[in-house]
Amino acid sequence: MLYCNSCNSEVAPTDRFCGTCGSLQDSATAAANSSRMTEPETGSEKTGPVRVHVSQILCVVWIAAATGWIVFCDGSVDWILLLGPSMIACIWPIVRQRPLTAWTERLEGKLHAGLERAEANGGKIAIYLFVPFFAGSLWMWTKTQRVRDAHIRAGLRAGAVLYLGALMCALGLLAAYLFVLAILMVLALIFALLALWAVFYVLTHEERGSAPSRSLWHGIARSHVVKGWFGDTKVVHYSRDGRKVAETRRSTDWFGDEKEVFSSHGKKIGERRRSTDFSGQTKWDEYVDGEKVGESRTTKNWEGETVEEHFGRDGSKTGESRQHTDIFGDQTKKHTWKD
Repeated sequence: MLYCNSCNSEVAPTDRFCGTCGSLQDSATAAANSSRMTEPETGSEKTGPVRVHVSQILCVVWIAAATGWIVFCDGSVDWILLLGPSMIACIWPIVRQRPLTAWTERLEGKLHAGLERAEANGGKIAIYLFVPFFAGSLWMWTKTQRVRDAHIRAGLRAGAVLYLGALMCALGLLAAYLFVLAILMVLALIFALLALWAVFYVLTHEERGSAPSRSLWHGIARSHVVKGWFGDTKVVHYSRDGRKVAETRRSTDWFGDEKEVFSSHGKKIGERRRSTDFSGQTKWDEYVDGEKVGESRTTKNWEGETVEEHFGRDGSKTGESRQHTDIFGDQTKKHTWKD
């Protein structure tokens, strides 16, 4: 009968690999085992002292040293994760149990099956975590094939699987952490934008709330036409005490409709837009910050004189404007208001 050179289990003469540990059987081993078959059997089997392998001593020393270092570091989780897999891998060379070693060797088939499933899955997690884990474990299986001692080989393979598994778990947790962090950052950005929008909304509505609710013409006593430096025409408005309070320039909107823009000290304060009422008569709608505050209509009084009447937001009349010629013969417009 032939025996495995690694685990000392029985193998058939025609087998190249051990059925228990999977180690390669060379010709030297076969010759040595053949000589054992020719030895005469004795009535009783000789027993000798238990042989202690050097690997057992080294593994025990390593476990003791790693345990001492972890205790010295107050049980640091980092050192436990770093040294733990190597300490577990030392179990195989220490105990040297054939069933445990054979079970480890049979994991190669499961690793091949896991790699095939991961490659067929095609998902992100499978591609970036499971495929590297199974491929790395099988690569370690190939590289340790030359180790003659089956128990040491099984320990190396088990340690490699544990380290790869820990690394893939750490990468998976890191990816999940970064994903959650990215979501939180996006939510924080959305919340900040909403907060800025709310502040802007409140401020603009406060400004609108303080805007005049009466006609843009209110407070203007007289107006006259002035030509600018480039030949453009504008209307300058003055208060009762002769102080300039605003000016108006004609313009058009996006649709080509005519409008008048009111400004004060270079800043737009409102505008008038030409429109028609339900009866088709022309009128001017007055807006401040996009909100309608009044309107103006042109009519004739009982004397046949053309008068522009101004109405507030509630539709009540607030004043009127009439054409007037001053002492210099210039055409101006006078405005009267109801206090």
